[in-house]
Amino acid sequence: MLPNIALALYGLLGFIGIASASPSLLGNYTVVDVQWDLPTNLSDPNSATISVLGTIQEAVAQMEAQYPGWNATFQNQQPSNATVSTVAQYDVEGYLCGKPWSWVGYYAVLDGIYYLRKVTSAAPKNGPGPGNCGRVSCGYKAAIYWCNDNGAEKELDSWNDIADGAQYVFDKCVDRDDKYAMVAGQVFYTDKWNVIVTFESC
Repeated sequence: MLPNIALALYGLLGFIGIASASPSLLGNYTVVDVQWDLPTNLSDPNSATISVLGTIQEAVAQMEAQYPGWNATFQNQQPSNATVSTVAQYDVEGYLCGKPWSWVGYYAVLDGIYYLRKVTSAAPKNGPGPGNCGRVSCGYKAAIYWCNDNGAEKELDSWNDIADGAQYVFDKCVDRDDKYAMVAGQVFYTDKWNVIVTFESC
């Protein structure tokens, strides 16, 4: 197993998928890059938005480079009070822990979940599947994906739904020993979407 991994400080907003390849997902999955439409001024709900590509960590870095102080403002935003209990609006079909996904330090996974809960912008969308996956977070070797297995575009109610999925995996799959706590797994929903938590080089 890998050692515990330090926290990353990032946040995020909405996305559209653009096809690309990734060795981290197995089988018939297609990984899509995430397009983030981010407001240039987080304090002004009517501010202009710009689009940036990549993981949320890469998107935040790009926004900070163009608008110094942007990340600090985001970090000062409070996450929503939603918890994994809201996952009841999407019925869980099943879940798996470990293989084919790789174990990663649980602190980094919790960090990704925390920042997903900060999102208050447009609900997440994912292109037609099956197996169409967007990497919404990847920091300190912890990746969170959400995948659409419907034949049409899928839109969720909020980013908390993806955070709830990652939290579900965390709660069901966390593996603790004398030194470390690790997480890896995938949760499937009856309306044909799923969330993956896995190790990835990022």
